[in-house]
Amino acid sequence: MTKIIAKFLALSLLLGASGASAQGNTAPTCDAAHARVSDFATAMTLPVGDCVAMDGVRIGHIFAADGAARYMQESRENDPSSTGRILGLVGDVANRPPQRARIIGWLADCAAIRPNIGASIGYCDVFKGRVLHIAAVQDGGDAPLTRLTRAMAGADAGDLSPLADGDVARQMAAAAARFLTLLRNGDRAGLTQMLGGGTDGRRDDAGVDQSLHLMLDDAASPFASVRRADGSAIVSRVFGWKAPLWADAAWHAARTRTGTAEGLACFSAAPNADALWPIDSRDADNIAGRPYACVRILLLGTGADAPAIVEAIAAPAGLPEP
Repeated sequence: MTKIIAKFLALSLLLGASGASAQGNTAPTCDAAHARVSDFATAMTLPVGDCVAMDGVRIGHIFAADGAARYMQESRENDPSSTGRILGLVGDVANRPPQRARIIGWLADCAAIRPNIGASIGYCDVFKGRVLHIAAVQDGGDAPLTRLTRAMAGADAGDLSPLADGDVARQMAAAAARFLTLLRNGDRAGLTQMLGGGTDGRRDDAGVDQSLHLMLDDAASPFASVRRADGSAIVSRVFGWKAPLWADAAWHAARTRTGTAEGLACFSAAPNADALWPIDSRDADNIAGRPYACVRILLLGTGADAPAIVEAIAAPAGLPEP
């Protein structure tokens, strides 16, 4: 499982988790009378321990400035607060749909919070950076967040971009075309092999079976609409992951040494597919209602004959369509 997929699943778990609490020193009094009203940009510069009142959108263990915040790139590895528009939440974290809220609490940092060993998972067990330790919450009503398209979010948002033309892009496109043919033919054996299953496979049977069910058997899956559509109506795009803002020369060198390449191939029968493609890998989640279906492609080596392995997941939840 790649780091990207692992992080995606960890974030999905956190967005639906409840009841995790921070372990640390007793905090000073922090209530409406003591709190300084702050916006997100200012909160990133205030001293740890300051008591603040902030307005935003509460999404499980995440407190965001708005619906676009989740599409901003991190300037520090694994630190959502480095976007300047997200804080982690620790304390009494509720399991409820996204809500607008004013949260009163004191600023803290994951570096000073001990892991929840033996307890339910908490924000700082997964991520780094600045958090808001909840003292009180004033609910402001549901926040009907939706997935954002490129036109809605802007050119810099999200972690996906089309692959630049070259050998890797052509190999990815060829692998995507092979996959699409197998999918539309209902070729279970061929898909099993491409998923890395079978006698010489790299994946366990349970994982392969789960992907096959998503691709061939689940009538609510986005793959179902791709299978049913007229072949001439189906379009596909191959995306790569943007280099992180925090990437340095060592990161780029390590990527070069792996001898593998990753991409994300998406398929759609929607007439306006070009306006609907995911802009972030978290939205390539294959939940019911998506106007596209996506698979991750891993090229094992270089050259035209390098084998390709595909992987598809269905997330437990995701932002609904706009």
